[in-house]
Amino acid sequence: MSKKRIGLLLILAGASALALAQIQMAGGKGQVLSTTDQQPVEGATVSMDCQRSTLHNSVSVRLVSVVTDKAGTYEFSFADVLGCDLAYVHVAKAGYVEASSIHVGYAYTSYRRIPQYRYLTPDADIVMLRLTTITPARLEIAFRTDGTPLPAGNYAHWYTAFFQASRIAQNRAREAVRA
Repeated sequence: MSKKRIGLLLILAGASALALAQIQMAGGKGQVLSTTDQQPVEGATVSMDCQRSTLHNSVSVRLVSVVTDKAGTYEFSFADVLGCDLAYVHVAKAGYVEASSIHVGYAYTSYRRIPQYRYLTPDADIVMLRLTTITPARLEIAFRTDGTPLPAGNYAHWYTAFFQASRIAQNRAREAVRA
């Protein structure tokens, strides 16, 4: 093979690699589920904010919205994510709250791909999700000076959580009286 031909092949390979590097994301699909019963949520609006990275931050390129089907599924095509470095996907439906706004366990952090699952919490179950958020883990988290677990240390965390739950319930009761 001649040097000219090898040079041309190298140029073409480099151009192909550059073109592939510009494709930051692939399209994808996911499902919207209820946090209460893990059932699909039909008719939810799923919005993807397509972002392009800049030197110090990112800028919005476009906002694409789709509606979930009977199985709670949504899909963003390759054309929807073309030019996106990041995609922030949010979900909304009347009578529900996006679960990630209440409980960090429902958040996602891989913004370079379409999330497989997004969660909604029915309005009637928001208080219960908040209560699970403040429930302490059942772990030995307090220790003696010699490094052995101090079982009574867990009680302080449960005590604090109890009073937080009590405040939530009192606020909920006040809201109900006003309504």
